[in-house]
Amino acid sequence: MFLKRVAKLHSCAKNKLVDLREQHLRQTESMLGVLTEILQTSTTETDVANLGECVQSVLAAHGGAAALLVQCEEITAYKARQLFAPDLAVLQPLSLGIVSIS
Repeated sequence: MFLKRVAKLHSCAKNKLVDLREQHLRQTESMLGVLTEILQTSTTETDVANLGECVQSVLAAHGGAAALLVQCEEITAYKARQLFAPDLAVLQPLSLGIVSIS
């Protein structure tokens, strides 16, 4: 009974992880799309003042700079957790073997 429960919990966690990865992939693709639009605008626009207005309109069309910054921070935090997750996986078995001598 316990093993079935753990297996179900593990399966649900794997499915949630797949969903989260897909969500972050869509978010990353969206952010790259915004960057592409900004870069395309910057290559066609020669007037600096007009370029600023065009960039602001691209940002506004995608939810505004504040919303895009939040998305960028979420992606950065997710990538940082992925970067350090292997270290935690290595340390976990070591911590289980520590026994108090007192």
